[in-house]
Amino acid sequence: MATRRGKKQRVSFKKVKGGSWNLLDVAAFIVQVHEEVTGNPQITSIKLHRLLYYVQAASFVWDGRPLFDESIQAWANGPVVPAIYRLHNGSFKLTEPWPEEGQPDRLDKDAIGVIDGVVRWYGRMSTYELSKRVQSQKPWLDARSRGQRCEEIITTDAILEFHRSVGFE
Repeated sequence: MATRRGKKQRVSFKKVKGGSWNLLDVAAFIVQVHEEVTGNPQITSIKLHRLLYYVQAASFVWDGRPLFDESIQAWANGPVVPAIYRLHNGSFKLTEPWPEEGQPDRLDKDAIGVIDGVVRWYGRMSTYELSKRVQSQKPWLDARSRGQRCEEIITTDAILEFHRSVGFE
């Protein structure tokens, strides 16, 4: 269970059809690899969201499937996965192991390879650098142009088309 403002909140994520993985398992592995790469057991919640965006993009391009089924929205400062935001709402820094419910050992070798590769490349960047990078890219810009509300979804097609065209940079 996740704790939020002193209350226990039951969170349920499961592996879903289509080869996608449990979002909490993906997030937990990102946090784990980030600690290995940076030597820092903490990651900012903003950086976690940017890395979730990039591992999803890499999985679309490299494996032809999403890592997780939850939507990514184009919030004012960059991509956010609302399901993860609800878990850490109010927390700026997250410490490994986070989230408690995440079990990275449930991921297969393909998912591990995607996450590991992306986090080892982008994980060394600062939160600011990652945010500026994604804010300059077409999928986020296009979603933001459709409206100023936080709920605008960055579509799978937009992510795949852009990152395939740049060779997943």
